[in-house]
Amino acid sequence: MKFLALPTLVMLLMSIQPVYSQCSLPAPTNLQSTMTAESALLKWKLSQSVAYYKVRYRKTGDAIWISSPQLNVSNYTISDLQPGTSYDLRVVPYCSNGQQGAYTFKLDTTIMPNIIILYLDDAPNGLTGATGAPDFVETPNIDLIAKNGMNFTNNSCLISLCAPSRAVMITGRAPARTGVKDNSTQQNFNLSLPTLSEQLQQAGIYTAVLGKFHDVFDAHNGTDWNYRYESVTTQGSATIKFSRNGGPAKKAGNDSVITKVLIDTAIALVHQTSQPLFLLLSLRDPHTPTKVPVPFDHYYDNETISFGVNTLPYSNLYPSFLYELPNKNYKDATQMTEILKNQYRAMAYLDSRIGDLLNALSTTGKLEHTLLLFTSDNGFMNDEHGLYGKRHPYHESVIAPLHIWYNEWFPSGTSELLTSSIDLYTTILRAAGITDSNSDGISIKDLYDGNVLRTMAYSSTGYTTEDNFQDMASSRTGWDADYKLIQYGCSQVTEAFFNLQNDPQELVNLINKPSLQSVIQEYRESLNDLAAHYGDTLPGTLLNCHLVDNNRNGQALNQHDALSIYPNPGNGRITVEGFENFLQVELRSVIGSHIEYLKESFDCSHLPDGLYLIHAISASGVPANVTFIKQE
Repeated sequence: MKFLALPTLVMLLMSIQPVYSQCSLPAPTNLQSTMTAESALLKWKLSQSVAYYKVRYRKTGDAIWISSPQLNVSNYTISDLQPGTSYDLRVVPYCSNGQQGAYTFKLDTTIMPNIIILYLDDAPNGLTGATGAPDFVETPNIDLIAKNGMNFTNNSCLISLCAPSRAVMITGRAPARTGVKDNSTQQNFNLSLPTLSEQLQQAGIYTAVLGKFHDVFDAHNGTDWNYRYESVTTQGSATIKFSRNGGPAKKAGNDSVITKVLIDTAIALVHQTSQPLFLLLSLRDPHTPTKVPVPFDHYYDNETISFGVNTLPYSNLYPSFLYELPNKNYKDATQMTEILKNQYRAMAYLDSRIGDLLNALSTTGKLEHTLLLFTSDNGFMNDEHGLYGKRHPYHESVIAPLHIWYNEWFPSGTSELLTSSIDLYTTILRAAGITDSNSDGISIKDLYDGNVLRTMAYSSTGYTTEDNFQDMASSRTGWDADYKLIQYGCSQVTEAFFNLQNDPQELVNLINKPSLQSVIQEYRESLNDLAAHYGDTLPGTLLNCHLVDNNRNGQALNQHDALSIYPNPGNGRITVEGFENFLQVELRSVIGSHIEYLKESFDCSHLPDGLYLIHAISASGVPANVTFIKQE
């Protein structure tokens, strides 16, 4: 299908000193314009003292002007303009002697695309075809956005939590500056910060915000249209009630109606608006409870879900609070299978409705010049490392999908650039031709073009007593393509350091590895620099926690007692570093059963893929353990 578009152009008036000739006619006034991607309709106030008018235009930078015929009316349409091209235009009055009067208008036209953000809730990578879902999961419309646009695979959220992440996105400022540090501090939103919708509304764009935004849009929004919902529970039964532009809306129902109502409203706005449209569609999916209509409620009933070694809890070198959080942790295989199937069902239904929205954009001729952005407020731990939920600093929680379909900027493809949720504000303003000088983020367009450089990604979560999280320490984390450092807000130094090249699933904490200490220190310094940039002070509250280190077993390890193997994960020949320092080195299962004794170098290719323990006794009698992943 060929998609056609008719975006609206915005005319930016630039003041110029009047130019006079012997004809003393004043410059035309009340200039108005209606712009599309290929034409411009100009209107001005007709003056009885003017013999005729001419409209002149040229591509910005060209020397030659193109002139209209003599005009005895006060309007003129310029046709065959080239999309994405800037033009200078003048409306010039003439006296009866053929001499021109004054002109005071020079108009520089730039394309203003429609901007649509599909903003999901708790959607990690792995729920769509484009982000690595199982083969039986079908999300053709979301995958189309990723395929036709740019799929940014290293997109992080500055904070992995609902309300703070939304505040970051709509202001381009870090949580320390928005005032929203968790879901309980929404009322602290910094009203002095200009929001994305305010900036776009002032530029002449029709702004619509639909869906879930907590309280960060209530008092300070800048929207022409907003449509939100809340869940009202009566006697244990939840009803969804909608409000439109501050007043009640007639629609109501259970959780399953949210996606339908929001996307139906979005489609109506696409059909009804003629000026440039900014549509922020903040969806509930796939946040629990996931309820979908027939037949989606029985999708994937007969499918089998397999779980990898990354779903096993950490056995060593992890923060002591990690597996003591109430109701936040490990789900058994039966529970997790149904949770994942419900997420896949929610995404399947959402995908079908996104297809309806794409069709509306196509039939109205708006899709080709629409910046379409698909992302989520945060990721989510679906039992990775035995954890369930968000707020965690591991990749499944802090990485969110990002697809941008806007071929004026990006070709179709995949990018591993380090993008962030805080960049969306500046990126969207740039697409609208608005200069941003106050954001904590950067333009993804500039990042892609190589005009700016980001060498480390950053995410943090502050300490909170909200929602039974008082036993979870704050954290901040920084990473690049090679390594990742996590620092926890514990009373004792508690850190993790992962080799993302060898261990992308973050299974083996290398924080105590002697040969990496200088590298780790460099990452600490870089992390501190980023924390200062974002105004992030860690921590507000120190939790009484520490790094669980089973290698020590209550005894102090010296350098000769440290156990390390490489490569890890590995398949084939594995080397035990400092083998000569140990009396015995043993390969065990994760539950401690003996498998075999090891030599300095051993072949693991015969082992099934999975998680193992290497157990050793040093010459000084100190036991040591290290986790090993056998992986093809």
